[in-house]
This record gives sequence, C-alpha cells and structure tokens, in this order.
Amino acid sequence: MDNSSVYVFNALFCITLFCFLAVRIYSIRHKSGNSPRREDDIAWILKNRMAKGEIDEQEYSRLKDLLTK
Repeated sequence: MDNSSVYVFNALFCITLFCFLAVRIYSIRHKSGNSPRREDDIAWILKNRMAKGEIDEQEYSRLKDLLTK
C-alpha cells in the first residue's frame, strides 16, 4: 500500500467518524428536548378519560391534584 491510499483512508475514516458523532449528538439533544413534561402527560391522560366518560370533573380534579404533588 502506498502513502496516498493511506491518507485517503484516514481522511474518509475521520469524515465518517465526525458525521456519526454529529448525528448522534443531534439526536440525543432533540430527543430529550421534545419529551413532554410529566404534568402534561397526566393532564392529557385524565382529559382523555374524562372525555370518554370514565371519570367526571370532580374525579379529574382530585386525581390531577393527587398525581401532580
């Protein structure tokens, strides 16, 4: 193997490694930033249960207060 092919391989390896790390960092940052807060999840679940008629307004308020403490 001559030196020019080693340089090309090293350059391609470095570019590939950089791209992999950049994509990985991007996905980790956006994954954690878009997750809804726990209070929002609780409210959404309780609102759906109230809309389906599984619970009434008083039960909704009681459960929301109990679960968000």
